[in-house]
Amino acid sequence: MINLKNKLFYFINRLAETNKIISKFPNLDKEYLSQLSFVKKIEYLSDNFLLIGKGTDRDTYAVTSKKVIKVALDEDGIKQNKNEIYILKNNSFLFPKLYNYSEDYSWIELELVKPLNEKSEIYELTGIEGKDFSNIMFEWSKNYNKSYN
Repeated sequence: MINLKNKLFYFINRLAETNKIISKFPNLDKEYLSQLSFVKKIEYLSDNFLLIGKGTDRDTYAVTSKKVIKVALDEDGIKQNKNEIYILKNNSFLFPKLYNYSEDYSWIELELVKPLNEKSEIYELTGIEGKDFSNIMFEWSKNYNKSYN
């Protein structure tokens, strides 16, 4: 049986074959993308890549079958990118791989992963029960907040 992750990768690969996702992003000069305004970044990404997630302060686009870019929509999105970069650099075994990011933190390029939605998925991956995992992450976040903020 094909799991959800495989279905997502298949879907993204099919879109890539129909040129909805253009693979030119990995060759893009990051200085160019960083110089664009928030609006121009969104225009460029929307014209060339598949929007797979939308938040209040950031949008997420699939740029290949295995990578996404999270782009800030405003200053709060830049703060979120900064925080995420810090977390990913210091806890790489828990989170998606960080491939690249802009000097101004307006975008970050990450590994495309399937989100964990069920406590049973957390247990399957870590061997830690959901409630225990929640407690561990809570304690970790307190220490993170002390050291980062």
